[in-house]
Amino acid sequence: MKSLLLLLAVAVAVLASCLLGGCAANPYTKFYRGNSDGRTVENYIPPTAPLQVYSTNDFGRDVAALEKSGLSPIGSSNFNAPARRVSDRQLHEQADKVGAAAVLVASRYTNTESGAMPLMVPNTSTSVTNGSATAYGPGGVANVYGSATTTTYGSQMMMLPYSIQRNDFTAVYFVKRRAHLGVFYGVIDAATRSRLQTNAGVLISVVADGSPATRADVLPGDIILTIDGERVDGQEPFNAQIKERLGREVVLGIDRNGTHLEKRLTPLP
Repeated sequence: MKSLLLLLAVAVAVLASCLLGGCAANPYTKFYRGNSDGRTVENYIPPTAPLQVYSTNDFGRDVAALEKSGLSPIGSSNFNAPARRVSDRQLHEQADKVGAAAVLVASRYTNTESGAMPLMVPNTSTSVTNGSATAYGPGGVANVYGSATTTTYGSQMMMLPYSIQRNDFTAVYFVKRRAHLGVFYGVIDAATRSRLQTNAGVLISVVADGSPATRADVLPGDIILTIDGERVDGQEPFNAQIKERLGREVVLGIDRNGTHLEKRLTPLP
């Protein structure tokens, strides 16, 4: 009976966890948003080493650091779940699915859910009744002994307590790629737009180590306004202008804190 109750308790604990957090789906996959296959990213470089997993308490800082090393973010997973239901295996599974070379992760405790779940368990009882009788006849006296077994079937409700710790989980997935310039873009704020008196330009937020932009001394915070004298009207048009000039030198017209500069560099094919 004790073994049965132990098994039932384990089953209920698993059931409670499933009901509160989900059992079947990989949460890193279920709540993933972004490029479904990083292998389709332009100039994708397949990983040659095991997945690199980095923990963080500051995504802004560490995303920029990974970008500076030449990695590009392609998507993220964000969800709240019971801590016991989330594993490193699930993280690696999703990273492999999207072709990631590195993942930046964080988890934060949010709350503990406690309660009790009802469980119906068998309640079977068996009783034995003993009896005797004496019979009198022409041949003498006979004593008879016997017993009867009665089984009653039923069930009873047990309340099994549970306590489940929940966390917020975040994972950002990165791929390695051969970038044409080696830059990542930011957003030009309204005050800078007003100073420049133009809607043109792209803001450089990160410059990757060893890239053409690094060698040309393009810096984070620079605003590229022209390429070979042509106006730059945003990130997508600028990317198209770069693709037309792969492998040959270009001249970038840059605003750096109000000073106009020209930088020469050759985008990688």
